[in-house]
Amino acid sequence: MKTKLFLLTSFLLLTANAICFGQSIKQSLKSGENFKVGQIIYSADKQYKLLLQNDALVVKKGNVIVWQSDMQGSWLPTTKIDRITFNNGEINCLFHNSIQWSSRTNFPNSKLVLGNDGIIKISTSDNRILWESFAVTANSIKPPLVSGGDEGPFNDSVMQPADKIKLYVVFVDWTDAKATENNFDSLWNLVTGNGELLKSFKKQGRAINLSVEPYLAKKWIALPKTAEFYFPPHTPANEWNWETYIKDCPALLHTAFGLDTFTNNSIAVFLPNPSVGEKWKNDVPTGNHIINFRGMKVVITGSPDIYTRKYGTLMHEIGHGFGTGELYPIPPFEWYDTEMMGLDVMSNSDLATGFMGYHRYRYGWMPYKKEKPTSVYLTEPHSYRIVLTTLSSDNGIKMVLIPDKSVSQTNLHKPSKLWGIEIAQDVQSKEQFLAGKNEKMITEGEMIIIYTVEYPELEGKRAIRLFPKKAFDKDKDKWRKVFLYEDGETFENPSAPFDLKIYKNKDGGFYLDIKLKTK
Repeated sequence: MKTKLFLLTSFLLLTANAICFGQSIKQSLKSGENFKVGQIIYSADKQYKLLLQNDALVVKKGNVIVWQSDMQGSWLPTTKIDRITFNNGEINCLFHNSIQWSSRTNFPNSKLVLGNDGIIKISTSDNRILWESFAVTANSIKPPLVSGGDEGPFNDSVMQPADKIKLYVVFVDWTDAKATENNFDSLWNLVTGNGELLKSFKKQGRAINLSVEPYLAKKWIALPKTAEFYFPPHTPANEWNWETYIKDCPALLHTAFGLDTFTNNSIAVFLPNPSVGEKWKNDVPTGNHIINFRGMKVVITGSPDIYTRKYGTLMHEIGHGFGTGELYPIPPFEWYDTEMMGLDVMSNSDLATGFMGYHRYRYGWMPYKKEKPTSVYLTEPHSYRIVLTTLSSDNGIKMVLIPDKSVSQTNLHKPSKLWGIEIAQDVQSKEQFLAGKNEKMITEGEMIIIYTVEYPELEGKRAIRLFPKKAFDKDKDKWRKVFLYEDGETFENPSAPFDLKIYKNKDGGFYLDIKLKTK
């Protein structure tokens, strides 16, 4: 009896408040109905309410706004709304009778509801979800990483994610190749692109205030053996004494810094005498080596050309420190067959300007937040409207992950294959980049990338690969027209677990209409 009395009292108070403020309460919007200022749609559990307020569509939990249509990364970040119409399952947002936004959906005999998660949805009369809108707020479980391998969960053998990366920089030479250049700050500026490396990391990891702290031992420290011992001339590079070199380099850290122990987020960077390049005839790239030296897991050994590669080379090697593998194509190299081209620094350290969204998420730079996620994981077989924002945006959803059709319901938290969707970041011209200029081949916000993350890797392939529209014809096709997607395009492929329609929005992002297929 007391329970019934309490419910009745709550209902009467709710009704009285609505009448007092001239608001009409609804639990759904049916086809042909309008939604105007003064009306409220409540979630079934009464925890959330949808209303028009200050020319925006607003969702509140209690009196706290959890979503509104004019937020950055939402439906209409710079546009006002004063009315909503709902006809045959299509939502239209209007201002002064002009349509500002449409869901572009068609679900006859449906209704618009506010879910118990605060998400706007379209459902059937028996409450089966047909469509839901993910914009700033999203009902998604935490996206998993692929189940194993270089792109999967971290293990103890590599550097763990942290909000700080410490670089212990040692300048090394040899008794038979002594250095004469003593402007160490100038040499470091060559390696980091005059500080662009640190700025780029800070920008990519600003959500966690990521910082890179370099510590420079400003002197030349001679390695215990000669350059000819480590790198004997007229000998293939794979026969050089790398094992000894990698062992001898960390032993110099105490001499350089007076430290005997290091934190897990420390990396030793050994930069060679730049004039040794004439003797270093073999084309050997800078290398990353996983070690276990007094708490430190990662050593980077630079080759002489690191002084001419700007900051991309060192950023690439730091990525290896997190256990990430190569994404450039397996030899023999073909530029048009690259796995990720310049969309990620692990694929091309000259063209890329940073790490893709999946890597930023894996490294902890795009932390998952239930209320305002930067990434979502779609698993339910219905339709979604995603507002996708650029990786450089402060807010909004930046990455969509979808399990492959081969992933069972019981393995959704540890998928062997994922599909990813995100907006392509800046890709720079190699020649312009090395010349210190800013010409771009692709500008962030222009195009969408669709890719797969797979474990185990297919034979002869890398773990992450762009998914093209068709087989690439190097004699006829333009690479970006085959491997990237743009406004107005539709993605439909029998092997994919979803269909996709792409629409550019006014905020530099995209609307994605995604329909997951039934397995």
